[in-house]
Amino acid sequence: MIFRFAVKEKYPLDRAHSTTMPPTDVIHEHIQKAKEGNSLKKVLNPLLEFGSAVIDHVLLKAGFSLGCKIGKDFHITEDMPRLILALEDANNIMDYAKKNVSKGYIIQKKESKLTQNGKEDFIFANIEFHPFLFEQYNNQPYKEFDSFDAAVDEYFSMMEGQKIDLKALQQEREALQKLERVRKDHSQRLISLEKTQELDKQKAELISRNQILVDNAILAIQSALANQMSWPDIQVLLKEAQARGDPVASAIKQLKLETNHVALMLHDPYEDSDEESKLKPMMIDIDLAHTAFSNAKKYYSQKKSAAKKQQKTIESQGKALKSAEKKTKQTLKEVQTIHTINKLRKTYWFEKFYWFITSENYLGMFFF
Repeated sequence: MIFRFAVKEKYPLDRAHSTTMPPTDVIHEHIQKAKEGNSLKKVLNPLLEFGSAVIDHVLLKAGFSLGCKIGKDFHITEDMPRLILALEDANNIMDYAKKNVSKGYIIQKKESKLTQNGKEDFIFANIEFHPFLFEQYNNQPYKEFDSFDAAVDEYFSMMEGQKIDLKALQQEREALQKLERVRKDHSQRLISLEKTQELDKQKAELISRNQILVDNAILAIQSALANQMSWPDIQVLLKEAQARGDPVASAIKQLKLETNHVALMLHDPYEDSDEESKLKPMMIDIDLAHTAFSNAKKYYSQKKSAAKKQQKTIESQGKALKSAEKKTKQTLKEVQTIHTINKLRKTYWFEKFYWFITSENYLGMFFF
């Protein structure tokens, strides 16, 4: 059988071997040879016995930024003395750790979750453990212990339970996100229908207020077509009239003769009167087969159709939303039930192994 055991050992910090910092000239030479833009910590790490967490800690305390880069944030001529003091500080930390019992710290991450009623809840997930509260973790949540061994024991004993908690949290997030997408889609549909209604209403009102101009534009293009003028010739005629400042021609911004339409830029003719106008200038497609009145009526009809569609959408989407909310509530309940069972249920020793059959037909197992 194949075995691989993960042994959790104690971590005494009073080991006999000494930690010494390399000579300053060696550090200086090593940094000089490094490429510009390289991480200072990455360059220093192979030279030192402190470890990356301690290096980050002393660099931050010395005023360097996290992820400090050579040539950008660190300039060897100006910053070398400060770096040496920082590394001496790291040396002192290691010497102190050898002679004293260190406390323990578990660094955590706050995982937020939204409940179905919109209230925020959260759990704390363990990320890593350290014998010191390093500078880079000052703003993160953490748990403090009287000894490093106690922190390590807590971290590993809580590992399985935290995996279950985080899995449940992810399932809850997915269920709530799905519900939120349904709500958002419902809201966007209603907003879109409301905008369509308002737009059609404004178009109809602008056509009504510019009835004579619209009718004259329709008549002008219809007359040109009745005289069998080619489309390019109509375009030339239109540009000439626009150059003369003809108000009807100036209102025509685009010929859409392939669909028997023209696009008119219409303004509210009463915007300068005492009456407050809310109608902004707008490009409106006009059907050449109908009068200005009929075109306005068409847009009013479209507004009414959109209003009916909105009402049907409210009714149908409302039912769909209630169904989604009910389903989400049931999903959250099931997740919590399974989560509670998994946390209460004792894991048997054989469940911690990955079982398989070898090529020689023996039963093997791995343990991670």
